[in-house]
Amino acid sequence: QEANPGTSFSASVNLGSRNNYRNSATANGDNPMLPTNNSMRSSIAYGKVFADGKVNFTTNMSHEQNLTNGDLNLDLVTVSLCVASFYPFDSKDRIGEQKWFQRITVGYSLQAQNRLVTKDSLLFRKETLNEFTNGMQHNIPVSLSLNVLKYFQFNTSFNYTERWYLQYYRNRLQNEPFGFVSVRDTLQGFKRAYDYNVSTGLSTKIYGQMNKKIGKIEAMRHTITPSINLNYRPDFSDARYGFYRDFTDEKGVYKKYSIFENAIYGTPSDGKSFGIGFSVDNNLEAKIRNDKDTTGKGVKKVPIIQGLTFSGNYNVAADSLKLSPISFSGRTALFDKKVNVNFNGSL
Repeated sequence: QEANPGTSFSASVNLGSRNNYRNSATANGDNPMLPTNNSMRSSIAYGKVFADGKVNFTTNMSHEQNLTNGDLNLDLVTVSLCVASFYPFDSKDRIGEQKWFQRITVGYSLQAQNRLVTKDSLLFRKETLNEFTNGMQHNIPVSLSLNVLKYFQFNTSFNYTERWYLQYYRNRLQNEPFGFVSVRDTLQGFKRAYDYNVSTGLSTKIYGQMNKKIGKIEAMRHTITPSINLNYRPDFSDARYGFYRDFTDEKGVYKKYSIFENAIYGTPSDGKSFGIGFSVDNNLEAKIRNDKDTTGKGVKKVPIIQGLTFSGNYNVAADSLKLSPISFSGRTALFDKKVNVNFNGSL
C-alpha cells in the first residue's frame, strides 16, 4: 500500500480434488495431519481507488468446493465500479451561485458477475461452458434539489437501470407420449433489459414554540416536516418491451412470465405504478432545567419524540386497493433518562 496508494490485493487459494484426498485417506488411514473439513474455499481480490477518490473499482474471483458430494461454486469474475455523484453541468471556474441546471447530480455504478454451479467432475467438459450464469448491471441515478419560494424544498430524481445478459428463457409445451408438458429452454444470446422510475416531491418545515414553564420544563419546540411526492414507473411487462411473454401451460392456465426469470440481477418489474406519496415527520424537544446546577445555566435540550413519521402512498394506476396502509414509526425518550423506545406499525 505504501508503494501503490489506493490499491489493494489479497489472495487465499486452496485447491484440490476429491480423488486426491480420498487416495490420501486410504493410504494413510487415520492420519491426524489430513484436513478434517470437507470443503475448500479460495478468493482473490483486487481494488483500486482513483480520480481523487471519486472512482472505486474492485474485482474478485472465488471458489467453493464440497469434497463430500463434489458440489462446486465458481464466481469468475465479479466486478464492481462505482463513480461518486458529480455535477456534469457545473464548472470549476464558475463565479457566483449555481444555476438550477448546475445543481443536477449524476452518479454511476456497474456490477458484473459470471457464476457457475456444477460438479467438480464436470468442470472441464465443453458443455459446462454453456452452464455459466452471467450478467452486467448499470445504474445511473440523476437528482436535482432546489429551494422554491423560499420556504419549500423541491426534489426530483430519475433512476435508470440496464441489465445485460448472455442467456434468456422461453417456456413451451412439449408433446410427450402421456401428453403435453411444460418445458423451459435456456437460450444463448445477448439480451438487454432496462427499467426506470421518476419521482418528484415538495417539502417544508413548520416550527412551533411554547415558552410557558411547566415544572422543570422551560420551553418546548415542535418541528413538523410535511412532504408530498409523485412517483411513476411504466409497466415493463407490456409487449412492446419484449421482456415478458404469454404462456398457457398443459392445464390451460394462462400466465405472463419474464424471459429473465432467476437472472443474476433480476428482471424489470411488471405493473404500472403512478403514485402520490405523502409523509409527515414530527420532532418534539424540551428545555429541561437542572435544579442542582448552581451556575444558572443548567438547562439542557432533551428530545421527547424523534422522527415520529406517518407515511403512505396512493397508487392512481392500481385497479383496486389504491391506498397503501398508513405506516408510522418513531422513537421516544422516557423520564428524562437515556432510554429510548422505538416503535412502528401501520393503520
